[in-house]
Amino acid sequence: MFLKYVFASLIATIVDVSILYLFTDFLGIYYLVSAAISYICGLVVGYILQRKYTFQSKNKKITKQFSLFTIISLIGLLINLIVIKLFVTYVGLWYIYAKLIAIAVGFIWNYLGNRHITFNFFK
Repeated sequence: MFLKYVFASLIATIVDVSILYLFTDFLGIYYLVSAAISYICGLVVGYILQRKYTFQSKNKKITKQFSLFTIISLIGLLINLIVIKLFVTYVGLWYIYAKLIAIAVGFIWNYLGNRHITFNFFK
């Protein structure tokens, strides 16, 4: 299950980082705003993949399940934005490198939260 989670998360991460780069470098949107938008796009892709592929959830309470997924992910977003800001501002990293570090930091929170809460709550 963990390897499936990693694979699905990788796809969501590609969506997330691609949108972050596009919005920041091509559309000129402030990197933290872009990071929040891109994270939400990755969240939606991640939910669909985790529900169907990783956890193979048959739960009919999709709205409630997605709400739990979103709560877990919003905490992950907060972690993500703090890590990006710290590494860009105080370490001087390029925002994409800071984003990759933020993904690594938030990954464990998201995995554990979704495995133990989102996809087990309504079983």
